[in-house]
Amino acid sequence: MKKYQCIACGTVKESKESCTCPVCGYMMFPQPYERSEVMIREIRSLADKTIGQEIDVSTLDFGKLRNDIDRFPDFQKIKVYVTKSEKTETFYRRLKNSAEQMQRY
Repeated sequence: MKKYQCIACGTVKESKESCTCPVCGYMMFPQPYERSEVMIREIRSLADKTIGQEIDVSTLDFGKLRNDIDRFPDFQKIKVYVTKSEKTETFYRRLKNSAEQMQRY
């Protein structure tokens, strides 16, 4: 069995095949290795896999973003709501209320 060393914390473990660290969960690589060379190789591998891909934005999962876009009023609606008040006190109250709601969301 080969000795594998964690790229992050340095834990050494014997294993028959590539594995992850039982301590921190990062990849373990067969010893001996030069840490900087392994990191550069992994980054280049990730970049090669990622750069050539076409990404279709319509298929990405943004969670609840699609629902939230319609749930909140846009800036123009808030502006009209705040500025249509005829009293200064009402203007201030609406402005403060709108600002608090935006901060909360």
